[in-house]
Amino acid sequence: MHPDRWSRLADFGFVAFLAACLAAAGAALYYHGQRLQDEAATTERRLLEADARHTLDHLEQTYHAVDLTLQSLLETGYATHDADTWNRLLSDALRHAPFLRSLSLLDDTGRVTASSNPANIGLRPALDDYLPLEAERLGVLRIGALHAGRDLADGRPLGDPAAVPPALGYLPVIRAVNKGESGTLSLLAALNVDYFLNRVWARELGPGTWIEVLRYDGALLVSTRDWALEPALHAANADIVAGWRGGKELGSLDQALAGRTLITTWRVARMLPLGVLARSDRTHAVAAARQEIRRQSLLLSPLIALAVAGVFASYWALRQMNRRRIAAQEHDLDRMARLLDALPACVLLFGQNGRVLLSNRTWQAFAAEHAAQLAHGALHYRDYARLLRCDPGATSAEEGIGAVLLDAQIAFEGEFALADGQCAVQVLVRPFSHERLRGVVVLQLDITDRRRTEERNRLLYAALEAAANAIVITDPDAVIEWANPAFTTLTGYSRDEALGRKPKELVRSGRQDAAFYRALWDTILRGEVWRGELVNKRKDGQLYHEALTITPVRDRSGRLAHFVAVKEDISPRKRQEEELKRLANTDPLTGVSNRRAFMAQLSAELARVRRYGHSAAVLMLDLDHFKAVNDRYGHAAGDAVLQRFTELATALLRQTDILGRLGGEEFAVLLPQTDEAGAYGLAERIRVRVAGQPIDYDGHTIPLTVSAGIALLEVTDPRADAVLIRADQALYRAKQRGRNRVESAATLG
Repeated sequence: MHPDRWSRLADFGFVAFLAACLAAAGAALYYHGQRLQDEAATTERRLLEADARHTLDHLEQTYHAVDLTLQSLLETGYATHDADTWNRLLSDALRHAPFLRSLSLLDDTGRVTASSNPANIGLRPALDDYLPLEAERLGVLRIGALHAGRDLADGRPLGDPAAVPPALGYLPVIRAVNKGESGTLSLLAALNVDYFLNRVWARELGPGTWIEVLRYDGALLVSTRDWALEPALHAANADIVAGWRGGKELGSLDQALAGRTLITTWRVARMLPLGVLARSDRTHAVAAARQEIRRQSLLLSPLIALAVAGVFASYWALRQMNRRRIAAQEHDLDRMARLLDALPACVLLFGQNGRVLLSNRTWQAFAAEHAAQLAHGALHYRDYARLLRCDPGATSAEEGIGAVLLDAQIAFEGEFALADGQCAVQVLVRPFSHERLRGVVVLQLDITDRRRTEERNRLLYAALEAAANAIVITDPDAVIEWANPAFTTLTGYSRDEALGRKPKELVRSGRQDAAFYRALWDTILRGEVWRGELVNKRKDGQLYHEALTITPVRDRSGRLAHFVAVKEDISPRKRQEEELKRLANTDPLTGVSNRRAFMAQLSAELARVRRYGHSAAVLMLDLDHFKAVNDRYGHAAGDAVLQRFTELATALLRQTDILGRLGGEEFAVLLPQTDEAGAYGLAERIRVRVAGQPIDYDGHTIPLTVSAGIALLEVTDPRADAVLIRADQALYRAKQRGRNRVESAATLG
């Protein structure tokens, strides 16, 4: 072909190539723009899903907390309380509940009889539309729709869920319980909507984004919007809520409504009749992506034009240049051979016929060492491959070299053991081309030492992974670099959660003071092993006892490089010790302090009386005619009487008072910070309570009375049992004067 014609064809082809490149660049920009918008929409959808999940989790937790509060108030024996007591209880329960506006007690007729807000008393709130609808179901939390207003006294139902949400509102919930003869008690709680909205707004919702909480009947509970819904959007909400009732617990979709596209996600509560809708205007979601597309287009357009101009100029420059011939093939091969001889690895160059064309001195030394296993004459790659043994199922050296030589693959790498089993090698195969000379280059590296090191490290790693005790490796600053599975079992933190963090950030419980940790660090920074016991905290907040050994590890230069900590959970042993201690200090029949424990506490109180001079008293209590109970009804009945007496007495004591069983039917009560009048009053209450509540046992009614003696602790008492002697003397006089009475040691002659 004439050179000019060839040149014109080349020019035409080059111009066509540039046009194709420009078209491809334009298509790539368009595709990139669409992908950016799709990614922005996908990101927004995930954010909405996270917002919906966070809102639902918070709602479920709050409703669960409210349910527990109502259940606790209803089921702990408050049915006999009067209105004033109920008002105080409700106000106390409200004090630590920022998510509640008020708590109100309703009678059988639905009238508010007590409330934390006095303005609510006497009201009859409508309860027909609460979900679940079965009004007769007791023990179930029922949820009302959103009400405008602050509380029951000024509240009114919202009515239309599409209307503008009120600036001030509350969510009513109710729970009822049957108290037998006391009738049905119901507690109505008014939840603070602002509490939920503040938690939602704290997540910094983007423009065009809003969240709504709806019941299964479509009633609005919470919404971040401040406008009325369009009819089409309200109808779409109704369709989604219908899907909730059909079992669609979560999902997302794009809705084209009122000339705009909305990204919508929802999530439904498992135990409550409500769900969360999160929406965002797609236009707002992809606005930043569109702006980025415009910015990139403005930036890339001149660059593309500059690149086209550069390529065009280079083409014309290359057209004018004469191609030069490279140096002779033999010269290049000779220079290559000298270079390869300097390499410590074996290098072989095989031609297309499979025969070796070039090898370096390292290979020649290797071949001399294994001459018995190599064929004489020009080495073929198949003969070379017979030296190498691969793992079962792996590609053999012969297959790999042949595939690269035939252009079936562009490269091959593999690790092999020599047939004699003496060492291991790594083989790398790459194609070689120089003018008309083509073949493959084989690079063989000795990896015997590396294999042995890897096997040893693998064995050590397996041992550490299988260890029953938790093992943690940190740097000198205590940053975790590795932890075994036992660490996860012990602390609850996965390895990924632990890496890069310090143990004190994960498990420190605060039970050890700063001096404890200073002593620990002083020991290990001196390069010494530290051993000890401490209390740490698991991920779920549970405390546990741990036996810890920390071993410093130095590097080759002698500097501290790592710390290795071995942790053992000794909580079962500690619990066993605590249980043994408890059994040693507790009366097994009644569960109160035994004589030894009571005397120790009495001695401690006597020391406080001597030091501070405050008053303290001791009651000696003895059940009247207890032997007759054992003789008539049996020892099992006697045990029941002792247990019942303990319950009656404990119910009248303060938390600081200590009840102990000294033996048989004889009990003592230590009353710190109590004078004689206070001790006498308590003794009388115990006596009256015991006498007024005979014990029913095995079809028999067993009457029971108790006699009591009172004595005050004196700073002059030489021992703790001195006050017991005085109290016992007063008790003896109570027995002499007819039993079922209280006597004081102060009135003894």
